[in-house]
Amino acid sequence: MDQRAGLLSVRALLAVRDLEEVGKYVFFATRNGTVKKTPLKDFSNVMSRGIIAIGIDNEDELVNAKITDGKQIVFLASHEGQAIRF
Repeated sequence: MDQRAGLLSVRALLAVRDLEEVGKYVFFATRNGTVKKTPLKDFSNVMSRGIIAIGIDNEDELVNAKITDGKQIVFLASHEGQAIRF
């Protein structure tokens, strides 16, 4: 979500068949290096006001969001050559 000037916008869409599927997660990564892994089932009961999946600072932005089983290797790299694997 883009929170500049108080506006919110969609930054990623994920196609999901079953939000209650056990062992599935949504993995988020931001430009400044913030990462978050949230169980998919946490998105199954969204209220009318919506849900904020990840809090992002005004100077940061979402790079990507992907579905994972929690067992995959995640490798993130920067343009400056820094990298991390977990």
